[in-house]
Order: sequence, then structure tokens, then C-alpha cells
Amino acid sequence: MVEASKLWFEAACSTCKCHELIHPWTYRCSDATRTMLISCIKGSYKFYAMVYLIQILMRGKKLGKKEMLEQFKLYLKSGVFGLTVGSSFVTLNCIFRKLFFSEFSYYNTVLLPCTVSGLAVYCEPPYRRVMVLNLFVNLVFEYWVRTLEMKGWLRRSPGKETLVFMLGSALFFYLMRLDRDNNKRTPLFWFFTPPRVSKEVASSVLTMSAHGKDSAMYAIPAGFLSGLAFRASPSLPISLAPVTSSLQILGSWGYQKGMIPENWPLVEILYCLCQGLLFHARVMHEDVCPRYIINLMHTVTSSKADEIQSAFIKKMLKYASG
Repeated sequence: MVEASKLWFEAACSTCKCHELIHPWTYRCSDATRTMLISCIKGSYKFYAMVYLIQILMRGKKLGKKEMLEQFKLYLKSGVFGLTVGSSFVTLNCIFRKLFFSEFSYYNTVLLPCTVSGLAVYCEPPYRRVMVLNLFVNLVFEYWVRTLEMKGWLRRSPGKETLVFMLGSALFFYLMRLDRDNNKRTPLFWFFTPPRVSKEVASSVLTMSAHGKDSAMYAIPAGFLSGLAFRASPSLPISLAPVTSSLQILGSWGYQKGMIPENWPLVEILYCLCQGLLFHARVMHEDVCPRYIINLMHTVTSSKADEIQSAFIKKMLKYASG
């Protein structure tokens, strides 16, 4: 795999034509936009079909006709979101190069177009935007951790990941306990919905019974100790999940208490930034890019993202050997 620095990328790729780097399967930009759109229509609806099927199965109950219709509408909107993000990669790169920059650079090739295309998140309803942002913030944290590890500034181990998960769970379940009486409950990452929370709830109940009263503080040791179960199957993304979910609750409170103005599109802006950074990592720093992003782009673009990545790698290796 190729790790591209700014100087190396611009020396190898800045003078490339669009078809040499962005759409190697065809010469014309207009043809590339059309074929990318078709590929993303297929890939996006294939990806979201699995997402919505899993969500329906996790509910554990049969949906009525009205609920099925509502889910189908959401499925269509999510598909539009996915295909817009995927197909606009080629379109925006070609537009930016021809109209504004005249050549490719380290930041305007992937980071800028993919940040702008993140505005497609408006296709999703507000509550789903929050959940998508939660996932992408988690992936950004994973990318940063892997980057620090690659540079030798951090060493990961199952024990350290377990400790992070335990501390994060303690904070998260304390905040979740405070959020319990909130009329506007925060929509949480799926990992922290039943039956996952059953162990934490049981621990909290035992602690409450021992002291004879209820308190949000009891959720701290309950969440911390129950996090020991993570040691059986450690995972970096899951170890970071309680941290991002805690930030989600704090952000929700900020809106509710007026600390963050309601007319600020903070969720959408943060999502755009996260998407731009992660897709940039997919091309420029594949070694440390979260596996979820690599698989996501492969599926949504019907493997067109892999063709783009291959063209990029060939250019970099050709420059290095020349």
C-alpha cells in the first residue's frame, strides 16, 4: 500500500489529466460522471438494503403496512444520499480541476470535493444525521489512533483498549442515567441499545439495592466494571464507541439548553468535515484508513473506488521508480 505525503503526491500527480487519476476507465469526464452515477445507484441501494434489513430485524417485531411504507421512504432517501456522495467524487474533482485549480493538489483532489459532497446528508432525516455523524466521528477517532500508532507515538494492546472502553462506558452510562428523565431522549448508537445495556443496568440495580437509594453516580462503577466483558473480544472501533456516544449526549444537551444555537447546522458541518477527512484517508493513507470506510466506498461505488485507488497507486509508484 502507498502512504502519500503532500510533496510526493503533488510531484507525481499534479499535472495528471482527469482520466489518468480520477476516472481511468474512460477518457471523457461526462462519460465518467454517467458511469459513476449508474454504479453508485446500484451500490448505494445494495448497501442500504442490508442496513435497513438489519434495523428491521433488530426491532424484533413485525412491521405494519404504514411502518413498512415509512421504512421504504427512508430507504429511498438514504439511497439518494449514498449515490450522491459516491457519484459526486468524480464530478466535483473534474469541475474543481477544470474551473478553479487547473491541476491536482494534495487537498483539493479528495479532501475538498468529499467535504462538499457531504452536504448530501441533508437527504437524511435529522435524527439519522445525528446517528451517521456519531459513526463517522468514531471512525475519525479510529483513524487518528491508527495514525499515531503508525508514526510510533502510540502502542495499542487489548489491555489498553479494554481500559479505554471501561472508562468510556463509565462516563457514558453516567450521562445516559442523567439523560433518562429527559423528554427529548438522545438517539443513541445501536451498540448501546438493548440487549447490550442489560449488563450495565443489572450492575446499576445491584449497586442501588446495596445502598438503598437511586443515584446517577452508581452508573459510573457499574459501567466501568461491566466494561471488563470487552476483554473477551477487543476491537478498536468498539472501544471508542462509548466516547463518541458520550459526546453525542453532551452535544444534544448543548442544543436543548441553548448553549448551541438551534439555527447552527453543527451536525451537518461536522459530518462534512468527517467525511472529507475519512475519504481523503482512503486515498492518501490507506494503511491507516478504517476498514469500514474502505468497504463502504467499495460497495457504494460498485468497486469504482478501487479502480481510482489503483490508478493513484500506479502514478505514485511510477514516479518513485522513475
